[in-house]
Amino acid sequence: KEYYFLRFYDKLEDVIDMENSNIEFYKQNGRIKKIWDLQLKSTTMLPEVFQINNIRLFEVLFCSEEFKKEVEKLKLKGITFVSSNEAGVYKP
Repeated sequence: KEYYFLRFYDKLEDVIDMENSNIEFYKQNGRIKKIWDLQLKSTTMLPEVFQINNIRLFEVLFCSEEFKKEVEKLKLKGITFVSSNEAGVYKP
């Protein structure tokens, strides 16, 4: 098999719905400490697969429901889908 690296040059800005998310911040510098519930703004303008320009979420890859269904249909291995509101939550 041949494998490929996914590279995202354009990380999206201002897509987190801060009003409806539950995010804990450090008081000293305002950086994200813990994400309890992450809500995204309107998803109509978002691409099928994307990353958010936020240091706490750099390693998180977001995708649409349509993309998820297609991957599941193809029975691709090595991918676990987690609800976007649990993006910063580690659950082994």
